Amino acid sequence: MSLVLHTLVVSRKAPLFILIAGGFLAWTGLLGILEALSERAWRLWGWPLLPVGISIGMLEYYLAVRKRDRSALTAALVMGLLSVASLIINGLLHAGVHVIAMLFMALGALIIVINNKNR
Repeated sequence: MSLVLHTLVVSRKAPLFILIAGGFLAWTGLLGILEALSERAWRLWGWPLLPVGISIGMLEYYLAVRKRDRSALTAALVMGLLSVASLIINGLLHAGVHVIAMLFMALGALIIVINNKNR
């Protein structure tokens, strides 16, 4: 469906804002393929990445419009950053103890390396 929408826009039979839906459908399809190939392991981690599809569509729209309005680019960047933030929060909620432990180990290793350079 995404290819159909993109084809309609390129052939000028549909308005440019259809690119937002086309980008979302393309990204959602890619996430669906990754979920199917990973035997549903992406189900837990994939949902925060859905707004990236809207962000990709908005970015496509911004690049396609001749009179570029910064609001589409700003909205695309905000949606992308919100998606990354929700992915990080989701990761901390599900594997927070392990992530925090790894951060402390990395911080300890960094302290050891810095102390060895000062000697």
